[in-house]
Order: sequence, then C-alpha cells, then structure tokens
Amino acid sequence: MKWIAFLPLSLVYQTGLGAQEPSFSQIPVTANIDSLQKILPSQRTHVRFSTLLSLEKSLLLWEMRIDSTYLDELRKDLPNYPEATGHYWYFNSWQQRIKSNPDKAFAAAKAAYDYYKRQQDSTGMVSALSNMGIIILERDEQSSSDKPHYGHQYLDEAMAISRHSSNPELQILYTYALGRMPGLKLLGKAGSQILPQVQKGLALIDKHPQYIYYKHQLLNILTLLYWSKGQLKEAQVYTRQIIDLIKQHKRRVPIAHLYNLGFYYEMQENYEKALQAYQVTWETAHRPDEPSVRYLWQTSAGIHAALVGLKKYKEAATWADSIYTYGEEFDAENVKNKLQETVVAYEVEKKDAQNRLLEQEKKLAQAQSQVYFGVGICATLGLFITGFFVYRERLTNKKLKNALTEIVQINQVRDYFFGVIAHDLRRPFTSFKDLASLVRYYLTTQRYAELEKISQSIDDMGRHTLLLLDNLLSWALTQREEVPYNPEEVRLNEKIRSVVELYQSVAQYQQARIQTECPESLLVYVDANACDLILRNLVDNALKNLPPGGEITLRAIVEKGANQARLVIKDTGRGMSPEKLASIKNILAGLSLSNLSRGLGMVLVGRFTKSNHIAIDLRSNPGEGTTFELYFPNYRFEG
Repeated sequence: MKWIAFLPLSLVYQTGLGAQEPSFSQIPVTANIDSLQKILPSQRTHVRFSTLLSLEKSLLLWEMRIDSTYLDELRKDLPNYPEATGHYWYFNSWQQRIKSNPDKAFAAAKAAYDYYKRQQDSTGMVSALSNMGIIILERDEQSSSDKPHYGHQYLDEAMAISRHSSNPELQILYTYALGRMPGLKLLGKAGSQILPQVQKGLALIDKHPQYIYYKHQLLNILTLLYWSKGQLKEAQVYTRQIIDLIKQHKRRVPIAHLYNLGFYYEMQENYEKALQAYQVTWETAHRPDEPSVRYLWQTSAGIHAALVGLKKYKEAATWADSIYTYGEEFDAENVKNKLQETVVAYEVEKKDAQNRLLEQEKKLAQAQSQVYFGVGICATLGLFITGFFVYRERLTNKKLKNALTEIVQINQVRDYFFGVIAHDLRRPFTSFKDLASLVRYYLTTQRYAELEKISQSIDDMGRHTLLLLDNLLSWALTQREEVPYNPEEVRLNEKIRSVVELYQSVAQYQQARIQTECPESLLVYVDANACDLILRNLVDNALKNLPPGGEITLRAIVEKGANQARLVIKDTGRGMSPEKLASIKNILAGLSLSNLSRGLGMVLVGRFTKSNHIAIDLRSNPGEGTTFELYFPNYRFEG
C-alpha cells in the first residue's frame, strides 16, 4: 500500500503532459500531497504544469476540495498547454459546486465533457457527466421537489458509457453514478438495487488498490443509503470508516463527514461521543478555507443539543448565543442570495419590457413611413399630426420611465430597510424569549443565584435594542434628509468616557477589558450626537466579536506637527476575512447597501463620519482583531 501514497516526479511527468493528449485517468493521484507541494516551487514549464494537475486531482479525490491558487495557475498556462483545457474546466466545475454556484458549476462541467468527448477520453466523459447530473439533482432537491430532475439523463449517459467496460476505474465510476442516480429522497427505496453494486465496487477497489481514493466516495453512498432508511447505527459505522480511511492516508477529513458523525451519534442519544465529534468539527470549521458559517451554526446547535442530552445545562446555555449569531449570518446569506435572484428576475423583466417598447416603436415607425407616402398636403399634414403625437408619447414615456426608476429605487431602499430591521431586531427578541425560558427553569429548580446572571443578560439585550432604535431613528432621518448638523467643540475624553461607562457592565460580563487613553484638554469640532452614535456603534461592534478575556483600546493621538487628531479603536477579536473587510469598507464609503449581514450600524457610521468631515480607516486580518481609525480635521487643546 505504501507505493500508492507516493508517486515519483518521473511518473507525474510521463503520465501527465509528457503524452501528446493526456487523458483524465493519466493524471496521477497521490495521498502524499505534501511532497508534491514541497517540490512544486522548484519546478518549471511542463513539469510544473503536470504537478499542478496531479495536485488538484489528488486534493479533489482525497479531500473533496480545490486549491484556487493552483487552479488560477493552470488557467494562466492553458495557452501553452491547450490539450489540458478539459481538465481545467473539470476542476473549475468542482470549485463552483463547492461554492454553491450550481449554474456556473454545470456550465464548467459541460465544457469539460465537450472537451473529453472530442478527445474520446472515456474516464473524463464519465466523470464530467456524473458531476453534471449530481449538480442538477442537488440544485433541484434544495429548491423544489416539483421540478423535473433532468439530472438523471446525464447520470444515465455516464452509466451507459461505463456499464460494460473492462476498465476497473470505469466500473467503479459506474457504481458511483448508479448510487447517486435516485437522489437523497429516493435513495432508501432503491437500496436493494444499489447495495450489491456498491459492495461489488468496494471489492473491486480492494482488488485494485491503486484506486483506493474512490473508496470513501462509495462508502459515503452506503452512509446516505442507511441514513435515508433511518438506520443511523449503520450510517454512523460507515462514516467512521470514511474518516479512518482518510486519516490512515494522512489527509484532511472533509468537514461534512466530521459533522455527520456527530449528528449520527446525537440521533442515537450517544451524547458523549456526539459532543466529541462536534468539538472536532468546531475546530475544523474555524480553518480559513472551510465553509465556516454554515457549519459553525450547525455545529453550535449540535454541541448545545449534546450538552443538554448530558444534562450539562449551564454549559449548554453558553452556546445559545453562538447558535443565534451564526444562524443570523447564515440567514443573512440566504436573504442576500434571494435578493440577488430577485434583482436578476427584475433585470430580465426590464429587458423584456424594453424589447416590447422597441417593437412598438418599430411598428410605429413603419406606420409613419406608410403615412409619409401619402400625397400632397394630406401627407404633410398627416406627418405634422403624427409627429406631434409621437412627441407627446415619447414625452409621456420619458416621464413614466423616470417615475419607474424612482419607484424602483424607493422599493430597493424599503426592502433594504425592512431586511435590516428583521436582521437587527431578531437576535435581541429571540434572546429575550430564551431568557424567559431560562428564568422559568431557574425558578422551578430554585436556582436563584443564576437569576442575577440572567438580569445582566436582560440588561445587555435592552441596551442593544436601545442602540438599534437609535440607529433606526438616525437612518430614518438620513433617508428624509433631515439629519441635524450642529457642530461644536466637544471634549473628546468625555465622549469616550460616556461610551465606556455605557458598555462597562457588558465588558465585565464578557470578562473583557476596555482601555482608554485621551488627553483631557483635547477638543474636536463635530456634532455631539453624531460623535456619540459613531463611538457607540464601533464599541458595540467590537464587543460583539470579542472573545472572553479580550480587550478593546480607545486611544486618541495627536502627533507633533499633525493637522488632525486621530482616534484609534482597536480590539483583539476574531478579525475579518478579506472579503468581509472589503464589504464593510464599501459600506463605510457609501458604495454598497446590499449586504444585510453587516447590520445598520456600519451604514450610519459611514454616513455620519462623512457628514462631519471625519476620515475613517479600517484594518483587519483573520484572528488578529480589527482596528478603526477616525481622523478629526478640526481640533485644539484647551488652555
């Protein structure tokens, strides 16, 4: 078995681009991915390109993931190696599928299939067709059960190519296509047909161990089959085999298998093992390249359920906030996707309306041409009358178009506003509901000492709700263009002190510290209410993302010879990804109103800093905290 884990570089070269037309099956797969990654920097030209293909295929078949860096490098080198175009599109389709972009994933898989078909690459054709079919099945199962699942036709075609092949790899791929054919909802009913074929495929892999990387995919079919039949014990056993197999080859276990293992243990009421599995999943979900939001939410709920099952209610209560926090982020992503779908539908309808208008104008122009062919004064008079009415019609159409544009903008702002209200108010009211349940529980069990902690949580939720109401009022004023702007000299230290006092109890409850440093005599020229709103939202945002024992620092700096005062608000929280950082910068700059997961606070911070001529800068890295810097152009020292 050891020779499977390591493929020498010469084999990568000979079976890769050394051939004139490398097939999909000729791309080597190895569990020793780390060795390939180590030698990659020293390679050049076709040898490096061949190693990149082997790396992507190995990562896909062992860990079910695609490395974007390697894929980008393959794309850039395609002009030099056009014979590898199909392989690039196949890996690209998996990348889009992992990112939950079914339309782009299907288009890429179709491009790969067309290439493989021209090259008569049977293994590539079956792999691409299977991917196309599964993409359609997964999309239709998530959206609506009423849609015709035409993904079956691609799986049928994949099975037709591989059914009678003597090639063991094609026979294994036939088994995989057959196992995915029914879809998750009907898999249990088709078990009597699928189970013997999967067992045959597993036996074939044991006979040909060079295809060991397909084994966990067939085991996963068995897992899904028993899960759909309600036989959770068997599903858990096969999931454990998948994890052990991948670990045996020293590869990273996909997070879905780790979560499923915890879920199966939980459903069997084996809460101790469920908790252990969920904790491993929780650690994995925090890796930068994992789809963390969804699994952080689901795993939080799983850990909470396991702790409740173990009757560790106090520990379970600490996970409730995580469930709501990540649940809100997950819901916000879904709202964003639905909003994008609505925008696309609107654009399609808009184009259709424009086409109809153009068609009407075309018919009108034809009618005018017929009138122009009249004779004498009647034709001239007819032209004059027609032109007059055309002018009036176009003038009316222009007014209607302007009114339609204004209505669309108003509706967009309204939908955004309602989305923000639903997003920002959901958490405090949901938390009030759960706190009420905990109060009843502690009263029933006569645990009066815990009620003091509950009172702190109620106070925190009330303070958070008050901040939301202040933000909503300020937002309403900005939409009506009635924002008061009364600048005056404000003692910055007093503003900082009042905000810190407001959140001091929250920080103590989170075992966090708020440090301040500001000269007593520093005066800045701003609107006092706007200054309060900006500082409250930035400190509130920092506390939301602060782990226990974290720290927030507010430090006012006036450098010698500088023409502006600088206020630095820095926290030791979890930081932001580059995508989230770019999104918030766009919101602060007033360039985007589409990301509801950021809430209303950042929008108001951006608008009030702009109206008060305060420059704002933002820096953050994952795991390194976040830093906001405010630049006040007008300041002086008192005395």
